[in-house]
Amino acid sequence: PDTMSARSATEVAERMKELSQNIGPAYGRLITEVMQPIVRRTMEVMDEMGLIDFPLKVDGSEVKVVPTGSLAQAQNMQEVNDVLQFVQVAGQVGLGAQLAINQEELADYLADRLGVPSYLINSKEQRQAIMAQMAQAAQMAQAAQQGGAEQPQAQEV
Repeated sequence: PDTMSARSATEVAERMKELSQNIGPAYGRLITEVMQPIVRRTMEVMDEMGLIDFPLKVDGSEVKVVPTGSLAQAQNMQEVNDVLQFVQVAGQVGLGAQLAINQEELADYLADRLGVPSYLINSKEQRQAIMAQMAQAAQMAQAAQQGGAEQPQAQEV
């Protein structure tokens, strides 16, 4: 009951988690069935009136409007936890299950759900360039190691 004495941070966190689990499904439907259509239609009307131009662009990049309220963030965190739990189970099952996970898409998905700013995430082209540099460095290190093993050691006389 709310008439109890002061609560610990853990108790408050657990109550918030329980609340988000109870409200989450209804909130998800509210967002997808009500809020998104209202926002979409409002923006279409603003476009028709000449107040904005579709598609929305900021500094030349197309932007997407998404809900970011605390319940939406709680829902995102639940989705992240579900995905991470799957990844953990797949890791315990073995290589076959691990191969079912698209690592590159997983990183992008988690960054999106956690709200990581896009400028902190390397693009696919940047990732490919980094992988190529790493492969080249590994080849050079392997060649240096093999070259050092083939050279005869100086013998003491």
